[in-house]
Amino acid sequence: MKILITGGAGFIGSAVARHMIDETNDEAVNVDKPTYAGNLESLKSVATSERYAFEQVDICDTTALERVFNEHQPDAVVHLLWNIAAPAHKFANGFLPFRLPLSQNCNRWHSGC
Repeated sequence: MKILITGGAGFIGSAVARHMIDETNDEAVNVDKPTYAGNLESLKSVATSERYAFEQVDICDTTALERVFNEHQPDAVVHLLWNIAAPAHKFANGFLPFRLPLSQNCNRWHSGC
């Protein structure tokens, strides 16, 4: 299975990517726009694996994201992107007060539009 991970340079995302490559036969496509919260050093152990790909893409860039989906054709998405600067305790009912376009794009690609 080929799994696309958003936020894959972050603490949790990089752990998921390492686990996938080290402990499974799955492929990992890591999509992240590393900022101060991301750490590509944590991915060195898997960076050379034939089952691992890193795409430095902002998921708000729909053109770039569409290229990634078309090129890699993932079977599933693990959405781990998080804006560490956004205080989670201020979100009413646990919902984010801003729009992340990944789900809209995934719905569009899934429907074949």
